[in-house]
Amino acid sequence: MASRSKQKGKRKKIVAARGSVCARCNHVGYVELHHVHALADGGGWTDDNLVLLCRKCHVIAHGGRPKQSRTDDVIRLYEKAGFYNA
Repeated sequence: MASRSKQKGKRKKIVAARGSVCARCNHVGYVELHHVHALADGGGWTDDNLVLLCRKCHVIAHGGRPKQSRTDDVIRLYEKAGFYNA
């Protein structure tokens, strides 16, 4: 597993190249890194194995059902705090 600082650096690089846009729903704002092919399945930290997803779509990608109001509240808090620029 990559260190937190490595993950943050990789996220910054990908966001700088692709913008803060969710690859699934086109939400503009705070986005998280998601592995197309999971690390456990042999996927790596290469740029072509990483996509940017908003929190809601990231939860869905991992098989969860986001609680709409809670997820939207978290996204708004991230955006208000300016984390999507981090």
